[in-house]
Amino acid sequence: NNNGMSSSIFPLKEHLLLWPNVLAKEEILLSTDTLDNILDKHSFQASTSNTILTLDTQGSELLVLKGSTASIKYFGFIIVEAADFKAYDGSCSLEQIDNFMAYHQFKKIYQKSFKLL
Repeated sequence: NNNGMSSSIFPLKEHLLLWPNVLAKEEILLSTDTLDNILDKHSFQASTSNTILTLDTQGSELLVLKGSTASIKYFGFIIVEAADFKAYDGSCSLEQIDNFMAYHQFKKIYQKSFKLL
């Protein structure tokens, strides 16, 4: 539920502690592809100076990044939403995202922390 905004390929984990009213209502079978393949199929031409990639895939951000190793160099900026807790069972960690980005020569320029009121 949550109008589909909390949909993930992973089961809920600590997400339930923060948002107990957000529950998985159904499972559906989908096929996936890598970002490299998707960009290639659509003849996407990125420019390193002004192309921004924004990822908010509910815990699978690292999987998306790992599927973009051919095209990642063409993005000038990459914005990634990543939890610093195990929101989903099997989701990536903030440290894994940071390590991947550093390996691909991206520098973190901003990090915003989520605070519960």
